[in-house]
Formats: sequence, structure tokens, C-alpha cells
Amino acid sequence: MIRFGTDMDDCLIDTSSQILKVLGKPGKKIYNSISRYEISKCLNIPIEIVEKVIEYVLNLENIPTIKDVEEYLPKIYTIVDYFSIITLRKPSSRPLVVGSVQNLLGETKSFHLFLSDRRANGVPDKASIIEKIKLDVFVEDRFATSLDIVEKTNCKVFLFDKPWNRNRRKHHGIIRVFSWEEIYDKLLEMREK
Repeated sequence: MIRFGTDMDDCLIDTSSQILKVLGKPGKKIYNSISRYEISKCLNIPIEIVEKVIEYVLNLENIPTIKDVEEYLPKIYTIVDYFSIITLRKPSSRPLVVGSVQNLLGETKSFHLFLSDRRANGVPDKASIIEKIKLDVFVEDRFATSLDIVEKTNCKVFLFDKPWNRNRRKHHGIIRVFSWEEIYDKLLEMREK
């Protein structure tokens, strides 16, 4: 039995590339220069501007998906026993999140959606939700959130490789992954055990 969950932004949809595009900074070279989870500091853009752009982008429909998620997320859905999305989004974005996930899975597939809050230290509080719903595996792109999850739960984290998490230390409960195909293969291995 596998209880599975994933983050939305930069795990299912390519939110950061869209933010950079709106900021007028598109392209792989700029994207790969985001060496920490702070676009404003990495690109020397006032935080107020970045926050407004993020707010704008999080309300867009049809943000492009992450490579191979359209092929593998429906396959993952068929091999897990519980499927959830946990994301740091405002309640007003719930319809957009539901629509995006239904586009990937198909409208007839059910899933659980949780909107997390941010802790005082800035880290999204996904760990308390994961502990409550007893997930086995969670896909995340932010190292601080991944570390919080493995330190506070029994959940394994697949850390989706991104420029902002590449310089982080290894941790036994965090497994770096590079594609949804790899996530699918790892879940198949877990299921066979």
C-alpha cells in the first residue's frame, strides 16, 4: 500500500519558468542561476515586484507542465492507494489547482487537496498535513520543506532536482529525483516489496 502526495508548483507545473518569463528573465541560463529559494535575491529584483509577479502567476490558468508529468502522473495514480496534492496556495486558488490536476489525471479521478500554511520561519507546514494523513511518499522541490517533512514524519521525500536545491546536503530520508518517469519506477519498486 502506498499513500502518495506531491507539491504542485515546480513539481507538476513549471511555475518558476512562468515567473521568470513574466519578470522578463526567461531562458535556461537565468533559470539555472536561481541557486536558492529566493528569486528576488538571486536576480537582484525588489521583493515587492517578485511577490506581485508570483501572485499574478499563481492565478494563471494553463501554466506549462513539468516534463513527462502528463505521461507518468496518470500511471502513478493507478499504482498508489491514496493520491494527494499539498501546496502552499491561497484558498482562492483551489479551483485552479483542481482544474490543473484534473487536466493531468482526467476529470473522473478523485484526489485529496490540502492547502498548507507557512510557518514563522517561512517554511510551508506540509509536515503536519503529511503526518495527519500518513503519507508514505511526497514529491517536493524545496529542500527546507523536504527536511522538515523527514524530520517530523515517517514519510520519504522525493526531492525534484531544481537549481535552488542542488547545493544542499544529502539526507537519508530525501531522495533526489530527476523526472516523473524515475518517480514512477521508484514507486513500482516500493509496490513490489
